[in-house]
Amino acid sequence: MGSIRITRRRRYVCALFVVLLIAASSRSADAAEFVHPTEHYRLTYPDDWFVLQGVLNTGGPLQVSSVPIEKYRHGGILPPGAAEITVQVFPGDRDEKSVLENLRVEPGAVRGSYASKGRKGERLQFTFNDGSDLKPSPTTEVAVATKVGGRVFLAQLEYPDAGAVPAKWEEILASIIASIESTGKE
Repeated sequence: MGSIRITRRRRYVCALFVVLLIAASSRSADAAEFVHPTEHYRLTYPDDWFVLQGVLNTGGPLQVSSVPIEKYRHGGILPPGAAEITVQVFPGDRDEKSVLENLRVEPGAVRGSYASKGRKGERLQFTFNDGSDLKPSPTTEVAVATKVGGRVFLAQLEYPDAGAVPAKWEEILASIIASIESTGKE
């Protein structure tokens, strides 16, 4: 009987170790953690991306970019091949659809459901002209609204090109959304 208990205990410990190992590996070693100073949430983003501190310092939402702000074009326009993700928080009395309905979108916007990496919500994709009236620059935006901890989080990916967003940017957006956690101080 004693050896059976030890075997069961070993199985339990081994299973627990495997679960912890999987959980630890799901948080990429190539990810940086961000904790919002006033909105009480945390998330991870690629460690080779940049937090745009100027926006945060003025009380704005979190913005992370694949390039440093110095590489942006005149007027804050993303350079070709770059991407930017903005994360905003809305009170829990709002739902995902109402948050997306408040976005100013161009004709031809594609709306639908979102489900990736354990998160569900609403998704919207459209292309607009960013930049001056003299030289407009097409930009594609993907906006996803999802509930976490009783609040709605809106993550908006901007990519400076018309058409399909590269899979790598969609994957990073999904990873950021999946990593959002409330710190419990809502």
